[in-house]
Amino acid sequence: MARKRTAEPKKRTVYVVERLSWHFWWDDHGGSNQPVCNDNNSGDEQGGVPVAAFADRVRAKKLCAELEREGRAEVCPFQFNNGEPECLSSKSDEEFIGTIREMGLEPPFAPKRGYVNWYHWWQKVEPRVTPLQREAVWDLLDQVKLYRVVKCELEG
Repeated sequence: MARKRTAEPKKRTVYVVERLSWHFWWDDHGGSNQPVCNDNNSGDEQGGVPVAAFADRVRAKKLCAELEREGRAEVCPFQFNNGEPECLSSKSDEEFIGTIREMGLEPPFAPKRGYVNWYHWWQKVEPRVTPLQREAVWDLLDQVKLYRVVKCELEG
């Protein structure tokens, strides 16, 4: 008697919107904490927190963009990846500072020695920042994302 072939499970593609998981670490210079992203690309087992899933990639991207906008309105962009522009943006220091000035914002003064604290600068200027300036600063910080879409295969 011949064996009956079972059909392979049908796979379906699902697009999962995830809120990226950030954890705090302690720096070596006085113990202040800064969020660092735990994403699957960094080798951490922990990834994003699922928020929603869609069969349609366009709908997932739309929700992701909406959640990113909402999150950006609430969060200080300079609290991530130790708050230094070289860790937050793919732009050079000169391009970064030039773009900040083009937005109509005065970047923090860089002392001859010492650390430029962009987090404190943002706390100082943020009450006067327009929504367009806020979005432009976040766009400049292209290494920081709050949400992402992940393509997954479901079986069955």
